[in-house]
Amino acid sequence: MLLRHLIFMSWIGLGMSFFGLQAQEESKSNSNEVQTEKTKLTPLIYSLEKGDELRYQITSEWSQESGGTESDGDEDKAADSPSSDHSSAPSSHRLEHMTVENWKVIDVDEKGNRTIRITIDDVSVREESEEESNSFEAKDLDDEARKAELARKPGLAVPIAMKGESVTIQITPTGTVISVLGGAKIRTRVIDALKSIGIDEKWSKKSVATLLSDKAFSSRFTRTLALGPKTGDGVAVGQEWSRKFSRSLGALGELDEVARFKLHALDDSSADLEVRSRMEFRPGKDQDRLKGHAVEIEVDSAETSGGAEVFGTAIFDIQRGCLKRRRTELVMTTTFFSKMGRVRHREVVRSRESRKIELTHFQKAGSEPSVGEPEKK
Repeated sequence: MLLRHLIFMSWIGLGMSFFGLQAQEESKSNSNEVQTEKTKLTPLIYSLEKGDELRYQITSEWSQESGGTESDGDEDKAADSPSSDHSSAPSSHRLEHMTVENWKVIDVDEKGNRTIRITIDDVSVREESEEESNSFEAKDLDDEARKAELARKPGLAVPIAMKGESVTIQITPTGTVISVLGGAKIRTRVIDALKSIGIDEKWSKKSVATLLSDKAFSSRFTRTLALGPKTGDGVAVGQEWSRKFSRSLGALGELDEVARFKLHALDDSSADLEVRSRMEFRPGKDQDRLKGHAVEIEVDSAETSGGAEVFGTAIFDIQRGCLKRRRTELVMTTTFFSKMGRVRHREVVRSRESRKIELTHFQKAGSEPSVGEPEKK
């Protein structure tokens, strides 16, 4: 379960994914609307001003059903014995995660790139299984009894250890992250938290260096913010475009993602988008070894022939020049292989994740704060 919890954290987008980014020149845009002879084109451009403050609430719900582990094929059955039988019964788990992030624009350069400081103001996680139900907050890292519980679920210690920490990103007008500052401090904080619950420091340093790398933070925020065409061109209602990303699973490999966007509706204040992503798994060159277990992973889905699809919607605030709301839902069937001694075991896991990001407060520089508009029914 140690590795499984860390893989879960990669699904919920807490900076545990890679995106091979390259800085690029983009022209500054002072207006989000361009009028043409035939139709109105609307660039989905970030036009926040220095001093603007935003608050986002991110909620994720993740459920998993496992058919249990079983020996994979007939090979090495002679090595099996009652003492080496690691088969397990079917099980189900459910995880909920909530984060509140405060964003403040601290600079806008001549190219229109925004520098934003993001502070994790609140975070909590909740896990439910057939046997138990547990909730964890940052304060639990100071409670010996609760730390003992977290030691069995170290992946859940990662997000709560990040409460109060900040990272500074610089984004282009189209939402691509081109620099990250502050990641090293967060990594140190998380490693210390894992050490405090008894996780091997050498292993945690290696894992955190990958899962919370600066590239991982870049990926997390780029995949969230990059909505319009990478070129910055305006779009019309009914128009479609795509962007490519990659999510890392550490030494296991990467999930390549192609996100396809469509402008569904447009009014004076916001643009409503439909989003569909296709993901394919690329295995890594090295296997991730955990307590002597060589772990492999395959992604498979009968409906999508070896991958997974993500469906969602997004609302871009044209007047404020920022993301207002985004929803995604992922359904995936994953096959895990583990080798214990000479015996190879297989476990098929069906996962579903629902994620929602919503702007709850917005304060224009030098003005009173305003609350995000009620959600559309």
